[in-house]
Amino acid sequence: MAVPGAALFVPAGEHHSFTEITESLFMYVIFSPAERTNARAEE
Repeated sequence: MAVPGAALFVPAGEHHSFTEITESLFMYVIFSPAERTNARAEE
């Protein structure tokens, strides 16, 4: 269970949901690319 001020990490593909929200909910959602990609580095 999350508490106010907590930081949570949910791995890609992991099922998750929000239930029993009793107060205003504010969140930051951060997406980033994989550590390594198939793209070639610019030379």
